Amino acid sequence: MYSVMIVDDEPAIRKGLVSFIPWDELDCHVVAVAIDGIDATEMLDECQPDIVMTDIKMPGMDGLELADYLHHHHPSVKIIILTAYNDFAYSQEAIKYGVVDF
Repeated sequence: MYSVMIVDDEPAIRKGLVSFIPWDELDCHVVAVAIDGIDATEMLDECQPDIVMTDIKMPGMDGLELADYLHHHHPSVKIIILTAYNDFAYSQEAIKYGVVDF
């Protein structure tokens, strides 16, 4: 089973991702929920997720900064970025950090 961390600054989005995705059917379980990239980096060593699903635009440390941090400090973690923005520059930046889905 894969462990998942969800990172989003919007409470409704966090709750929705935890509640409405059939994690068990995907052979996953949510081990942590963070409000931004800073909060996520503080939890990484304790929860050791296999996958981080993060919003791209957040105050503090955004999703691209978090992806950069993970790429350098936790390279085995797979990253999925969530966004409503349709800006190709974001996806180009994300690719540099090994993001697996956008």
